[in-house]
Amino acid sequence: MKKNDYIMTVDISGLKAEGSILDMGFKSSGIIYRALKNIEQDCQIAADVCGRADDGYGWVYGYPPELPFDDNTFDIVIAFFSLSYLDKKLERNRTIAQISRILKCGGRLLIWDVDIKNFNLKLKKRLKVILPKNEEVETYIRMPILWGGYDMNAILPALHSCFEIIDSYDTGSFFYIESVKRI
Repeated sequence: MKKNDYIMTVDISGLKAEGSILDMGFKSSGIIYRALKNIEQDCQIAADVCGRADDGYGWVYGYPPELPFDDNTFDIVIAFFSLSYLDKKLERNRTIAQISRILKCGGRLLIWDVDIKNFNLKLKKRLKVILPKNEEVETYIRMPILWGGYDMNAILPALHSCFEIIDSYDTGSFFYIESVKRI
């Protein structure tokens, strides 16, 4: 695959995370797990909601609007190209409410997701992710077809009720939001 063949390149090489972490991956090839396991710090990756590994990290299958965890369990929740798979606004809003419930006060929510309004209806997009130590991972993300599109503005209203937005950007292909649960 040529370098120019990637539709998106996401650099998470500077990702820093400590404490208990929920990786809400949805067929994202465990990318966040792969990024964080290489970082030498006190980090416990608690679960990948749609993960598939038997490595002692406690992978859990679940339905995001009904997260199977106790209140105030996690320090960080990471949604890496996963919220766009929830095709209804109500499901996304319920998922954000569940994330708020399971995050500790002051906990962080990190979201990377696709900006669908700027894509054609191809079902798969190539994604290159730059991990710590300049390791590169190639993967595909399956593109949901959401009528009316999906972008950062589709998720922000649900976040504002429980979270303070710390950082955000939109590249036109994908967006990033970092937020903190209000105390």
